[in-house]
Amino acid sequence: MTLYVFRYYFLTYQVEGFWSVYSHIKKPSTIPNGSNYRLFKEGIDPKWEDPNNKDGGAIVVTVRSNAKMSHDLDTYWLYTQLACIGENFTDGDAICGVNVSIRKSNTRLEIWVRDYKDDEVNKRIAQEFRDALELSNSQERVTFKSHFTDHAWYVTYFHL
Repeated sequence: MTLYVFRYYFLTYQVEGFWSVYSHIKKPSTIPNGSNYRLFKEGIDPKWEDPNNKDGGAIVVTVRSNAKMSHDLDTYWLYTQLACIGENFTDGDAICGVNVSIRKSNTRLEIWVRDYKDDEVNKRIAQEFRDALELSNSQERVTFKSHFTDHAWYVTYFHL
């Protein structure tokens, strides 16, 4: 089995470069379970240990894994990337990158942010994320999980 871990960096002035990469990779709905695609700002590694991520967390949309959702997943991933490289977030400086994690039971779309303690900024990004994906309140829930906390690893402390 081939696992895909694809990583590329986004620069706001290179939208054309994004399209040349995006048009040549497989859609998230077609890659195997356990695979990830990551799009991070230049100079930020998609690791919790990176200094830009160490106090951060992820705003997460969980997409159920079934055939009906595959088109939605591919569209959500595209919209997530476009929102980041198109600077559609009020607090874009707080965003480190985005990730899609393909898993058997569900798939996660994540926006990684710098500071898990900044509730106001993180909630604003979460709402703008929901808006970018055009999610209604009855669709996938948006949650926030810190990379590390004093209480537990990857703790959810709000959802929209």
